[in-house]
Amino acid sequence: MKSFIEVDQESDFPIQNLPYGVFTTETQSTKHIGVAIGEYVLDITLLEAKGFLTEALNGAQNIFNQGVLNPFLALKNDVWHQVRKTLQSLLSIDNETIQSDSSLKEEVLIPRSIITNHVPISIGDYTDFYASKNHATHVGTMFRGKDNALMPNWTSLP
Repeated sequence: MKSFIEVDQESDFPIQNLPYGVFTTETQSTKHIGVAIGEYVLDITLLEAKGFLTEALNGAQNIFNQGVLNPFLALKNDVWHQVRKTLQSLLSIDNETIQSDSSLKEEVLIPRSIITNHVPISIGDYTDFYASKNHATHVGTMFRGKDNALMPNWTSLP
């Protein structure tokens, strides 16, 4: 698979690896969702608004216009695969949709050098857990002292 966008061989972002992110630019303060491709970001918020992702999203709407990836992550795995396949197809050297439309190309492909990245996911809550006996002992020492650091039943808990 080859992109119509020239991507350096050393790039971490060829057409086979399109990492999602949230970004703004100096001229656009609204957070958009995009994927990196070479030295560009493909604006998938605009692609969805223009109807290019309707079939891939399988009826879901307004997924990429909320400034976070949470609505997309809430969809099923098969939708993720379809969206990725659609994005790869749109970026393919064999697909003229974007590459032959200079105004669309200019609108949806933004140089990475002018974007500002943002936290891509809204974190609702955080839970710490004991990853090991050593971790549990260390935390227990902080709360109960060295002699009572690990509760007697810790080794029998699931």
